[in-house]
Formats: sequence, structure tokens, C-alpha cells
Amino acid sequence: MKKYHIPFFDRTYITSIDQDKLKEFDIWRIQKAGKVLNKSTLLNHNAALQMVFKAAIENQWMLPVQVPVLSNKGEQGARRAAFSEVEYEKVVETLECMRDNSRKEKTRQIRELLLDYADVVINTGIRPGTEMEELTWADILMTR
Repeated sequence: MKKYHIPFFDRTYITSIDQDKLKEFDIWRIQKAGKVLNKSTLLNHNAALQMVFKAAIENQWMLPVQVPVLSNKGEQGARRAAFSEVEYEKVVETLECMRDNSRKEKTRQIRELLLDYADVVINTGIRPGTEMEELTWADILMTR
């Protein structure tokens, strides 16, 4: 909302957002991003905008019939790059070697954690630093 919706719709009345305004927004958003956004990104943008429209209806600032139809004409997302089996083994071997060559116990423990962290990231495809930060024990299903 802060990056796209608020800068574009800034002082626009909610009832003034119609199909034409949404087409302008689509063009502006492509120019701002420098590319056509992925469908998944547009779905997130549409969900946020739907929440705004829902709040407007609940506060009687607009009628349900005034809510415009949101489209999703984005690019199909591409699969993220993955390690080959050989690359994976090289990463793990390098991390194990770093761990085993630690001079201090604290350094060895940190490198052991790094190895575990890398193992989770590599085997799940989760994004380190963004999705990984939000991971909780409730997100993990232990199976045998």
C-alpha cells in the first residue's frame, strides 16, 4: 500500500476509483516498477485494495455496487533458481569444513548453526532473511 496504492491514489475519493482509474493505476504501477509485475504480486495488491473497499462499505462511504472489478494481468512467476545436487554437496562440504576448522568453540557453534540454517533454506526453498525471520515452530510439521 505504501509503495504503490497510497502514492497513486493519495487524495482520490474512494468513490472516484473506477475502471478507468484502475487502468491508469496499472500503467503507472508498471512504470514505477519498471516491469510488468507477477500475478502473485498483483493478487496481493488486489487483496489489499479489496480490504480498503470493504472498509469503505462497512463505514458507508460507498455502496457495494460502486466497487470496481480488479484484474490480474500480470506475468506468470518464474521458478527461483535451485542448486544442483553437486552444488548442494559443495555448499554443505564447505560449511562443514569451515565448522571443523574453527579455532574457537564459539565460532564452531555459530558455524554449526549456519550449517543448520543453510540446510533448512536449501531444502525448503524458503527465502533467507525475509520468510525465514517469520518462521515459527507452529509452521513446522514433524513427520516420520
